[in-house]
Amino acid sequence: MTAARQYSVPSDDSLPLHDLGASQAELEKAVKAVHTGLAGQGARRGRIWALGVLDSVGSLTGAFERHAAMSESALENLLEIAPQLGHVAVQLEDEHEKIIITLEECLCRLRREPSAPETEWVNELRVQLIEALHALANHREREECFVYDTFESETGGGD
Repeated sequence: MTAARQYSVPSDDSLPLHDLGASQAELEKAVKAVHTGLAGQGARRGRIWALGVLDSVGSLTGAFERHAAMSESALENLLEIAPQLGHVAVQLEDEHEKIIITLEECLCRLRREPSAPETEWVNELRVQLIEALHALANHREREECFVYDTFESETGGGD
């Protein structure tokens, strides 16, 4: 088993919601930039396409690392309200790690010379990045459900 990744987390334990909102806005902007880059004519422009996508994936990686740091701090606070959801928090933290690793792998591949014919290389990278974006979207949905379930638990809501 590998050691857990350490993120730089703000020192204030009570992270304001507006900071999480700003983090989410930064993340959404970075995701849109990656989508735009993926829509480019990569197969015809190979390395030029890769350099453009490299910048947007780098921004997304940084934004997601900041998101992970902030949300993991918030998860700890939310677990005080609903400790029975600890297994979900662990899953969310694992997803942070997996998504960051995938994005970092994409960054490495974008920086290197193609290991296959350019068209094939571009298509493989597109698939990997699209899968990372899907994982990120699914992760965001699970985080929102976790927050909802936490507050529902606190208020005694539900059926």
